Amino acid sequence: MDRDRLKELRQTDLTESKINEDFLDWLKTKGPTWLLVILLSIAAWLVLVRWNQHKQDHFTEGWSTLFNAQLPIEFEEVAIDFADIPGIAHAANLKAADTYLQAVVAGLLIGSDLISPTPETLDSQQREEYLNKANRIYQQIIDEDDESLATTLIIVAALNGKAAVAESKGEVDQAQNYYEQAAKRAEEHYPNLALRARARAATVPQYAVEITLPKIEDLPTPAPAEKLAPVAIDPALRDLLEPDDTSDADAAPPSSPK
Repeated sequence: MDRDRLKELRQTDLTESKINEDFLDWLKTKGPTWLLVILLSIAAWLVLVRWNQHKQDHFTEGWSTLFNAQLPIEFEEVAIDFADIPGIAHAANLKAADTYLQAVVAGLLIGSDLISPTPETLDSQQREEYLNKANRIYQQIIDEDDESLATTLIIVAALNGKAAVAESKGEVDQAQNYYEQAAKRAEEHYPNLALRARARAATVPQYAVEITLPKIEDLPTPAPAEKLAPVAIDPALRDLLEPDDTSDADAAPPSSPK
């Protein structure tokens, strides 16, 4: 029994020794290769995580910059700097064009209300310049239309913007044409927007009439107001209305003796 047991132990030692030698040989031949593969996999995973984090930070920065922008030039810069973010370029350009158009409607110079308590008004040249800039940006958005559902709302808004610019210039036919284009672009996915655009196209001539206010010197001189006759007061009431001087004297406390 002892010999058999000893033989088994020997055989076990030889087997374990063989396994160790095979493992050492594997480490010497293929171990570095597999170790390099593992390290490269870990590095690639870390790079991917870092890249995804960078994209998320870039996405957040882009929309945050857009929400904090106020001037048209700032919106256009956002459209250029973050053009790789889906949708942000169109949104920024649309906001820039809308800002120009809103300034024309308000008749105020863009940015003047940010630095002065009394905003400056637009002259005719500045008004025309703002309308041309808004029209250019709206057209830029329309030229990038890919006819997809994702861009429908942006394109409809740009077409409505161009129609508003044409209305501001008194170009009735052009305004109606752009409203019709907006209705056609929206009718498949947004029928209510199409109805609104067509309704607006039908009423353009009503709002295209130029309203001229008369000058102050051209207004008729108002007639002088008639003098009112004095109101007669009943003598019995007059005594009640007139102040009684003696009442104050009677109400005064007596002076103290010296």
